[in-house]
Amino acid sequence: MNEPAKSAKAKAGELSVRRFRNPREALGHAVALLRDVEPFASYKFGRFAASLGGQIRRGHYFFTFQDGKIVGYIGWARCSEEIAEAWVAGETSPAYKDCLEGPCMVAMTFHAKSRQVTVFQARKAREINANCKVYIPREYTDNRPAKNRSVFNRVAPKET
Repeated sequence: MNEPAKSAKAKAGELSVRRFRNPREALGHAVALLRDVEPFASYKFGRFAASLGGQIRRGHYFFTFQDGKIVGYIGWARCSEEIAEAWVAGETSPAYKDCLEGPCMVAMTFHAKSRQVTVFQARKAREINANCKVYIPREYTDNRPAKNRSVFNRVAPKET
């Protein structure tokens, strides 16, 4: 998934996913996309940039494109259920080595410019992480309280 799909060119308005071959380019796009978006704009840059870098180094991310423009990003970690549960409860921040693989996927960074993109990204992340328990902690910018956990247990078959 290092490039847009080679099959058919995306039609106007159609969503597609992409990873970049160059991790520095991917990190630059992630920072450019998220730097002015809350809650990310309020995070301490060094720690947040390290988190994004880890997601990208592991290949646990993708950008969503529409009409040639980036309209979303999701980055995640794969870990054990024990680590995922403790993490979303705010009890721990796991080490890089604990985020490489496991039966659970925890969305670390999720940004979408529309509800359509949100649904698309969630579906694609489940496809990529087939047979995983998916955790998507949520922070809102419209004064709603954060959700420490939103668990999506529906298993999506991996696309072939």
